[in-house]
Amino acid sequence: MTRARVRDAKGRTWTVERRFSPWRRVVRPTAYLFRNNPGRKLSTPPPPVDEPPKETKTAGDRLIDVLLAPLVYQEAIVVLVGRGLVCLPALPFVLAELVALGVAGAVLSVVRATGGAPYRVDLIAHTGHELHSETTLLVRGRDRARELVAELADDRTGAERAFHPDTLPADVTGHTHRSVWQSSAEWVSR
Repeated sequence: MTRARVRDAKGRTWTVERRFSPWRRVVRPTAYLFRNNPGRKLSTPPPPVDEPPKETKTAGDRLIDVLLAPLVYQEAIVVLVGRGLVCLPALPFVLAELVALGVAGAVLSVVRATGGAPYRVDLIAHTGHELHSETTLLVRGRDRARELVAELADDRTGAERAFHPDTLPADVTGHTHRSVWQSSAEWVSR
């Protein structure tokens, strides 16, 4: 899998990757428990937050921090172990999906290498845990897929506008495109 992570002019992180497997993982219990799952649901970016002024700590505040630190670590360990035990029943499903992804990806790699199927390149925009744009592109040839990943990474680095697949080269097919910016002024001003 070829992968690149870049930032645009507005600070959004764009991930461009050539995918091995035909789908993204669905069974992700730890991601759900830790609320670290962008899923495939788009959400609008949070408004920018002004940084509060820095607080200066006195010697007494720092002493209290040091004395209470073991309690914080104990609470973190309890939370991690508790969530881990909750995830345990889902382990067989996670393993089954990983095996299915591996088998499907291996078969698809052979078919792609013989020219029977196009390579998949995903372009995803996210800020933290929020997913803002997801595009799946299809292209023939492994070398062309690598080139496309590099081209898209260059295009997204410092980009002022969101991505739209209407400016793709002729040999690239837009399979899916979902974006929270589709109806915004960013598109109208093109």
